Amino acid sequence: MQSYFMCFLLITSRLFVISCFRLLMFNMPLIINGIEIKDSDRILDDLQLFVQKYKNVYKDCSSRLKSTPVTLVTRCQCCLYVMQGELATVGGADKSIKCVGTDMATTCHIVVIRCRQTATTSLAHFDGSFLVDGAKEMLKSIENIRTPEGAQGYDLDLHIIGGFDDDRKLSGKLSTDLLRTFQTLSSDRGLKLYLRTFCCSPFNTCVVTKHGVEINSPVIFGVVVTVGDGKIYGADFAEDARGPVRAMRAARGVHGRKQMFNVYDYVKERFIVPPFTYQPLPFIEEWIEQSDSFIKENMSTSPDVEPAFFAPDTRESLRFIATHPNPMHSIFKSNLPLFYKLDGGLWKQE
Repeated sequence: MQSYFMCFLLITSRLFVISCFRLLMFNMPLIINGIEIKDSDRILDDLQLFVQKYKNVYKDCSSRLKSTPVTLVTRCQCCLYVMQGELATVGGADKSIKCVGTDMATTCHIVVIRCRQTATTSLAHFDGSFLVDGAKEMLKSIENIRTPEGAQGYDLDLHIIGGFDDDRKLSGKLSTDLLRTFQTLSSDRGLKLYLRTFCCSPFNTCVVTKHGVEINSPVIFGVVVTVGDGKIYGADFAEDARGPVRAMRAARGVHGRKQMFNVYDYVKERFIVPPFTYQPLPFIEEWIEQSDSFIKENMSTSPDVEPAFFAPDTRESLRFIATHPNPMHSIFKSNLPLFYKLDGGLWKQE
Protein backbone atom coordinates (compact mmCIF):
# COMPACT_ATOMS: atom_id res chain seq x y z
CA MET A 1 0.00 0.00 0.00
CA GLN A 2 2.85 2.34 0.85
CA SER A 3 4.50 1.70 -2.51
CA TYR A 4 1.29 2.63 -4.33
CA PHE A 5 1.06 5.79 -2.25
CA MET A 6 4.66 6.71 -3.07
CA CYS A 7 4.05 6.12 -6.77
CA PHE A 8 0.98 8.33 -6.58
CA LEU A 9 2.99 11.11 -4.92
CA LEU A 10 5.78 10.78 -7.49
CA ILE A 11 3.39 10.97 -10.44
CA THR A 12 1.48 13.85 -8.88
CA SER A 13 4.66 15.83 -8.24
CA ARG A 14 5.86 15.28 -11.81
CA LEU A 15 2.52 16.43 -13.19
CA PHE A 16 2.71 19.50 -10.97
CA VAL A 17 6.20 20.34 -12.27
CA ILE A 18 5.08 19.86 -15.88
CA SER A 19 2.02 22.04 -15.29
CA CYS A 20 4.14 24.78 -13.76
CA PHE A 21 6.59 24.58 -16.68
CA ARG A 22 3.76 24.87 -19.18
CA LEU A 23 2.28 27.76 -17.28
CA LEU A 24 5.60 29.57 -17.44
CA MET A 25 6.12 28.72 -21.09
CA PHE A 26 2.69 29.98 -22.07
CA ASN A 27 2.97 33.21 -20.14
CA MET A 28 5.86 34.77 -22.02
CA PRO A 29 4.90 38.37 -22.69
CA LEU A 30 6.15 40.99 -25.10
CA ILE A 31 9.58 42.18 -23.99
CA ILE A 32 10.41 45.89 -24.27
CA ASN A 33 13.87 47.18 -23.39
CA GLY A 34 14.50 44.00 -21.40
CA ILE A 35 11.29 44.38 -19.37
CA GLU A 36 8.38 41.95 -19.64
CA ILE A 37 5.09 43.70 -20.39
CA LYS A 38 2.18 41.99 -18.66
CA ASP A 39 -1.34 41.59 -20.02
CA SER A 40 -2.59 43.94 -17.32
CA ASP A 41 -0.22 46.75 -18.33
CA ARG A 42 -2.43 49.35 -20.03
CA ILE A 43 0.50 51.30 -21.44
CA LEU A 44 0.13 49.39 -24.70
CA ASP A 45 -3.33 50.90 -25.15
CA ASP A 46 -2.23 54.53 -24.82
CA LEU A 47 0.24 55.68 -27.46
CA GLN A 48 1.05 58.91 -25.65
CA LEU A 49 1.99 57.06 -22.45
CA PHE A 50 3.96 54.48 -24.44
CA VAL A 51 5.95 57.18 -26.22
CA GLN A 52 6.63 59.03 -22.97
CA LYS A 53 7.93 55.90 -21.25
CA TYR A 54 10.01 54.47 -24.10
CA LYS A 55 10.94 57.62 -26.00
CA ASN A 56 14.66 57.31 -25.31
CA VAL A 57 14.67 53.65 -26.39
CA TYR A 58 12.82 53.87 -29.68
CA LYS A 59 13.64 57.41 -30.71
CA ASP A 60 17.28 56.42 -31.13
CA CYS A 61 16.64 53.29 -33.19
CA SER A 62 14.04 55.16 -35.26
CA SER A 63 16.54 57.94 -35.94
CA ARG A 64 19.13 55.42 -37.11
CA LEU A 65 16.64 53.77 -39.45
CA LYS A 66 15.43 57.10 -40.87
CA SER A 67 18.96 58.42 -41.36
CA THR A 68 20.09 55.36 -43.33
CA PRO A 69 20.06 56.03 -47.09
CA VAL A 70 16.96 54.63 -48.79
CA THR A 71 17.68 51.46 -50.75
CA LEU A 72 16.41 51.14 -54.32
CA VAL A 73 15.30 47.53 -54.70
CA THR A 74 15.53 46.06 -58.20
CA ARG A 75 14.66 42.63 -59.56
CA CYS A 76 18.27 41.47 -59.45
CA GLN A 77 18.07 41.50 -55.63
CA CYS A 78 15.57 38.59 -55.66
CA CYS A 79 13.10 40.36 -53.39
CA LEU A 80 9.69 39.06 -52.37
CA TYR A 81 7.39 42.08 -52.70
CA VAL A 82 4.46 42.24 -50.26
CA MET A 83 1.42 44.44 -50.90
CA GLN A 84 -1.14 46.00 -48.56
CA GLY A 85 -3.13 43.29 -46.79
CA GLU A 86 -0.54 40.60 -47.48
CA LEU A 87 2.16 38.83 -45.50
CA ALA A 88 4.98 36.49 -46.40
CA THR A 89 7.25 34.22 -44.35
CA VAL A 90 10.58 33.01 -45.71
CA GLY A 91 12.94 30.45 -44.22
CA GLY A 92 16.55 31.34 -43.59
CA ALA A 93 17.70 28.64 -46.01
CA ASP A 94 15.42 29.72 -48.86
CA LYS A 95 17.21 29.32 -52.19
CA SER A 96 15.07 31.81 -54.13
CA ILE A 97 14.39 34.81 -51.89
CA LYS A 98 17.16 37.05 -50.57
CA CYS A 99 15.03 39.82 -49.10
CA VAL A 100 11.42 40.73 -48.34
CA GLY A 101 9.90 44.19 -48.61
CA THR A 102 6.91 46.44 -49.10
CA ASP A 103 6.09 50.08 -49.80
CA MET A 104 3.22 52.60 -50.04
CA ALA A 105 2.62 52.57 -46.28
CA THR A 106 1.21 55.91 -45.15
CA THR A 107 -1.23 55.22 -42.32
CA CYS A 108 -0.52 51.50 -42.80
CA HIS A 109 2.14 49.76 -40.69
CA ILE A 110 4.86 47.31 -41.67
CA VAL A 111 5.63 44.49 -39.27
CA VAL A 112 8.75 42.32 -39.43
CA ILE A 113 9.27 39.28 -37.18
CA ARG A 114 12.56 37.42 -37.39
CA CYS A 115 13.98 34.42 -35.56
CA ARG A 116 17.55 35.09 -34.50
CA GLN A 117 18.52 31.43 -34.44
CA THR A 118 17.28 30.39 -37.89
CA ALA A 119 16.83 33.68 -39.81
CA THR A 120 13.20 32.78 -40.55
CA THR A 121 11.66 36.11 -41.53
CA SER A 122 8.04 37.23 -41.79
CA LEU A 123 6.86 40.59 -43.12
CA ALA A 124 3.31 41.95 -43.23
CA HIS A 125 1.67 45.14 -44.49
CA PHE A 126 -1.18 45.94 -42.06
CA ASP A 127 -3.97 48.40 -42.88
CA GLY A 128 -6.05 47.62 -39.78
CA SER A 129 -8.31 45.01 -41.41
CA PHE A 130 -8.07 41.41 -40.18
CA LEU A 131 -5.28 42.52 -37.85
CA VAL A 132 -5.49 39.72 -35.29
CA ASP A 133 -5.75 36.99 -37.92
CA GLY A 134 -2.80 38.46 -39.80
CA ALA A 135 -0.65 38.58 -36.67
CA LYS A 136 -1.64 35.00 -35.81
CA GLU A 137 -0.70 33.86 -39.31
CA MET A 138 2.72 35.52 -39.02
CA LEU A 139 3.52 33.70 -35.78
CA LYS A 140 1.97 30.43 -36.95
CA SER A 141 3.97 30.45 -40.18
CA ILE A 142 7.19 31.11 -38.27
CA GLU A 143 6.43 28.19 -35.96
CA ASN A 144 5.62 25.91 -38.91
CA ILE A 145 8.73 26.81 -40.83
CA ARG A 146 11.05 26.57 -37.86
CA THR A 147 10.92 23.17 -36.18
CA PRO A 148 8.33 20.47 -35.49
CA GLU A 149 8.29 21.72 -31.90
CA GLY A 150 7.36 25.25 -32.95
CA ALA A 151 9.10 28.45 -31.91
CA GLN A 152 9.07 28.08 -28.15
CA GLY A 153 12.43 28.68 -26.54
CA TYR A 154 13.66 30.76 -29.47
CA ASP A 155 14.10 34.51 -29.63
CA LEU A 156 11.85 36.40 -32.03
CA ASP A 157 12.60 40.04 -32.84
CA LEU A 158 9.64 42.30 -33.59
CA HIS A 159 9.93 45.46 -35.69
CA ILE A 160 6.95 47.80 -36.25
CA ILE A 161 7.42 50.60 -38.78
CA GLY A 162 5.12 53.08 -40.49
CA GLY A 163 2.29 55.48 -39.99
CA PHE A 164 2.58 59.13 -38.97
CA ASP A 165 0.77 61.80 -36.97
CA ASP A 166 -2.21 62.03 -39.31
CA ASP A 167 -5.19 64.29 -38.66
CA ARG A 168 -7.62 61.38 -38.24
CA LYS A 169 -5.35 59.56 -35.76
CA LEU A 170 -5.63 56.36 -37.80
CA SER A 171 -1.93 55.61 -37.48
CA GLY A 172 -1.90 55.97 -33.71
CA LYS A 173 -4.78 53.56 -33.28
CA LEU A 174 -3.11 50.99 -35.54
CA SER A 175 0.14 51.36 -33.57
CA THR A 176 -1.52 50.54 -30.25
CA ASP A 177 -3.68 47.81 -31.78
CA LEU A 178 -0.55 46.07 -33.07
CA LEU A 179 1.27 46.41 -29.74
CA ARG A 180 -1.63 44.94 -27.81
CA THR A 181 -2.23 42.17 -30.35
CA PHE A 182 1.35 40.94 -30.34
CA GLN A 183 1.52 41.18 -26.55
CA THR A 184 -1.57 38.96 -26.25
CA LEU A 185 -0.47 36.47 -28.89
CA SER A 186 3.08 36.12 -27.57
CA SER A 187 1.67 35.36 -24.13
CA ASP A 188 -0.92 32.92 -25.45
CA ARG A 189 1.59 31.03 -27.62
CA GLY A 190 4.47 31.00 -25.15
CA LEU A 191 6.82 33.01 -27.38
CA LYS A 192 9.68 35.34 -26.49
CA LEU A 193 8.90 38.38 -28.61
CA TYR A 194 11.33 41.29 -28.30
CA LEU A 195 10.20 44.69 -29.59
CA ARG A 196 13.44 45.87 -31.24
CA THR A 197 12.11 48.65 -33.47
CA PHE A 198 9.14 50.95 -33.00
CA CYS A 199 9.40 53.55 -35.76
CA CYS A 200 5.70 54.37 -35.86
CA SER A 201 3.37 57.34 -35.84
CA PRO A 202 5.22 60.13 -33.89
CA PHE A 203 8.61 58.48 -34.48
CA ASN A 204 7.99 58.34 -38.25
CA THR A 205 6.67 61.87 -38.79
CA CYS A 206 8.21 64.80 -40.59
CA VAL A 207 6.81 68.10 -41.86
CA VAL A 208 6.66 68.77 -45.60
CA THR A 209 5.26 71.63 -47.65
CA LYS A 210 2.48 70.85 -50.14
CA HIS A 211 0.90 73.66 -52.16
CA GLY A 212 2.39 76.20 -49.78
CA VAL A 213 1.00 74.51 -46.67
CA GLU A 214 3.01 72.59 -44.07
CA ILE A 215 1.60 69.13 -43.33
CA ASN A 216 2.72 66.01 -41.50
CA SER A 217 4.06 63.14 -43.58
CA PRO A 218 5.66 59.74 -43.02
CA VAL A 219 9.43 59.62 -43.27
CA ILE A 220 9.56 55.95 -44.23
CA PHE A 221 6.99 54.61 -46.70
CA GLY A 222 8.61 51.25 -47.41
CA VAL A 223 11.24 48.89 -46.07
CA VAL A 224 13.24 45.89 -47.15
CA VAL A 225 14.73 43.29 -44.81
CA THR A 226 17.53 40.97 -45.88
CA VAL A 227 16.78 37.41 -44.85
CA GLY A 228 20.38 36.43 -44.20
CA ASP A 229 21.38 39.08 -41.65
CA GLY A 230 18.03 40.65 -40.72
CA LYS A 231 19.09 44.21 -41.56
CA ILE A 232 16.22 46.59 -42.29
CA TYR A 233 16.44 49.59 -44.62
CA GLY A 234 14.04 52.22 -45.83
CA ALA A 235 13.27 51.24 -49.41
CA ASP A 236 11.92 52.30 -52.77
CA PHE A 237 11.08 49.64 -55.33
CA ALA A 238 11.84 49.71 -59.02
CA GLU A 239 8.93 48.76 -61.24
CA ASP A 240 10.52 45.42 -62.10
CA ALA A 241 10.77 44.50 -58.40
CA ARG A 242 7.08 44.99 -57.55
CA GLY A 243 5.70 41.74 -58.94
CA PRO A 244 4.22 39.37 -59.69
CA VAL A 245 0.78 40.37 -61.07
CA ARG A 246 0.54 43.57 -59.05
CA ALA A 247 -2.73 44.82 -60.59
CA MET A 248 -4.44 41.51 -59.87
CA ARG A 249 -3.26 41.48 -56.27
CA ALA A 250 -4.28 45.11 -55.78
CA ALA A 251 -7.76 44.33 -57.11
CA ARG A 252 -8.08 41.51 -54.60
CA GLY A 253 -6.66 43.64 -51.81
CA VAL A 254 -9.04 46.54 -52.29
CA HIS A 255 -12.20 44.83 -53.51
CA GLY A 256 -12.05 41.08 -52.91
CA ARG A 257 -10.04 40.48 -49.74
CA LYS A 258 -11.57 38.49 -46.90
CA GLN A 259 -8.37 37.99 -44.89
CA MET A 260 -4.68 38.82 -44.74
CA PHE A 261 -3.17 36.23 -47.03
CA ASN A 262 0.22 34.58 -46.71
CA VAL A 263 1.42 34.85 -50.29
CA TYR A 264 4.47 32.58 -50.08
CA ASP A 265 4.70 28.80 -49.99
CA TYR A 266 7.98 28.31 -48.12
CA VAL A 267 8.09 24.55 -48.82
CA LYS A 268 7.99 24.85 -52.62
CA GLU A 269 9.44 28.38 -52.59
CA ARG A 270 6.74 29.88 -54.78
CA PHE A 271 4.31 32.79 -54.76
CA ILE A 272 0.59 32.08 -54.38
CA VAL A 273 -2.42 33.99 -55.71
CA PRO A 274 -5.56 32.28 -54.35
CA PRO A 275 -8.87 32.31 -56.24
CA PHE A 276 -10.97 35.35 -55.44
CA THR A 277 -13.89 37.36 -56.70
CA TYR A 278 -15.56 40.68 -55.96
CA GLN A 279 -18.85 42.49 -56.32
CA PRO A 280 -19.39 44.41 -59.57
CA LEU A 281 -18.30 48.03 -59.33
CA PRO A 282 -20.81 50.44 -60.88
CA PHE A 283 -19.45 53.16 -63.15
CA ILE A 284 -15.99 51.60 -63.11
CA GLU A 285 -15.08 53.05 -66.52
CA GLU A 286 -15.89 56.52 -65.19
CA TRP A 287 -13.66 55.89 -62.17
CA ILE A 288 -10.78 54.90 -64.44
CA GLU A 289 -11.08 58.19 -66.30
CA GLN A 290 -10.91 60.33 -63.16
CA SER A 291 -7.91 62.50 -62.32
CA ASP A 292 -5.12 61.40 -59.99
CA SER A 293 -6.26 63.89 -57.36
CA PHE A 294 -9.83 62.54 -57.46
CA ILE A 295 -8.62 58.96 -57.02
CA LYS A 296 -6.40 59.92 -54.10
CA GLU A 297 -9.13 61.92 -52.39
CA ASN A 298 -11.64 59.08 -52.66
CA MET A 299 -9.51 55.96 -52.29
CA SER A 300 -6.82 56.89 -49.77
CA THR A 301 -6.80 57.41 -46.01
CA SER A 302 -4.06 60.03 -46.46
CA PRO A 303 -4.39 61.61 -49.93
CA ASP A 304 -2.02 64.52 -49.27
CA VAL A 305 1.01 62.29 -48.69
CA GLU A 306 0.46 59.37 -51.05
CA PRO A 307 3.41 58.49 -53.31
CA ALA A 308 3.20 59.64 -56.92
CA PHE A 309 2.41 56.14 -58.19
CA PHE A 310 -0.60 55.61 -55.89
CA ALA A 311 -3.16 56.87 -58.40
CA PRO A 312 -1.67 55.08 -61.46
CA ASP A 313 -1.46 51.82 -59.49
CA THR A 314 -5.05 52.20 -58.29
CA ARG A 315 -6.19 52.92 -61.83
CA GLU A 316 -4.48 49.74 -63.04
CA SER A 317 -6.32 47.69 -60.41
CA LEU A 318 -9.60 49.23 -61.60
CA ARG A 319 -8.71 48.35 -65.20
CA PHE A 320 -8.09 44.77 -64.09
CA ILE A 321 -11.58 44.64 -62.53
CA ALA A 322 -13.12 46.13 -65.68
CA THR A 323 -11.35 43.54 -67.82
CA HIS A 324 -12.14 40.66 -65.45
CA PRO A 325 -15.55 41.36 -63.89
CA ASN A 326 -15.73 37.70 -62.87
CA PRO A 327 -12.17 36.44 -62.24
CA MET A 328 -13.45 33.00 -61.22
CA HIS A 329 -14.47 32.51 -64.87
CA SER A 330 -11.70 34.35 -66.69
CA ILE A 331 -8.65 33.54 -64.52
CA PHE A 332 -9.39 30.89 -61.90
CA LYS A 333 -11.33 28.60 -64.23
CA SER A 334 -10.63 25.46 -62.19
CA ASN A 335 -10.94 27.25 -58.86
CA LEU A 336 -7.21 26.70 -58.28
CA PRO A 337 -4.54 29.17 -57.13
CA LEU A 338 -1.97 30.64 -59.48
CA PHE A 339 1.67 29.89 -58.67
CA TYR A 340 4.76 31.89 -59.58
CA LYS A 341 8.42 31.00 -59.17
CA LEU A 342 11.30 33.46 -58.97
CA ASP A 343 13.82 32.74 -61.71
CA GLY A 344 16.75 35.08 -62.22
CA GLY A 345 14.89 37.92 -60.56
CA LEU A 346 11.77 37.43 -62.70
CA TRP A 347 8.52 35.81 -61.56
CA LYS A 348 7.38 33.08 -63.95
CA GLN A 349 4.04 31.33 -63.74
CA GLU A 350 4.26 27.60 -63.13
